[in-house]
Amino acid sequence: MLTRFKVVRTPEEAAKTSRAPYDYVLLCIKALPDVYDIASIIESVVAPQHTCILINTTHSLGVESYLEQRFPTNVVLSLVAGAELSQVGASEFEHKGSADIWVGPANRNPSIPASIQSDMAEALAMTLSSGQVDCKVSTNIRQQQYERMIG
Repeated sequence: MLTRFKVVRTPEEAAKTSRAPYDYVLLCIKALPDVYDIASIIESVVAPQHTCILINTTHSLGVESYLEQRFPTNVVLSLVAGAELSQVGASEFEHKGSADIWVGPANRNPSIPASIQSDMAEALAMTLSSGQVDCKVSTNIRQQQYERMIG
């Protein structure tokens, strides 16, 4: 089924334009929990016990815990990208290395069965793979985080 999309400027605007709850919220921001509260930014689009929160942790460690505390009934997954980007000019980037992506829960949430956490990661990986994205589910996403950060 093909659905229409709409570009919005804020999560609040997205919440107003959608009739159904979002299945996934993808965070591709610099996670600075001591500077701003990521959870308060996205709370208007997170439906309890429904929305899976996916945060890009390619260059960070431990930021998932802030979201897990704020949304204890939602699955929080980490995403680690293997791609290396280098800026070679103004608005010009060079893509190097692997385009692999890994997803998986960083922490086991005792409020959510492990099977649901892994099923959400598997469903996301399958969806991305159907779009030709090389996405793998990790049972130990911390390994990919450390390998990506340390090399």
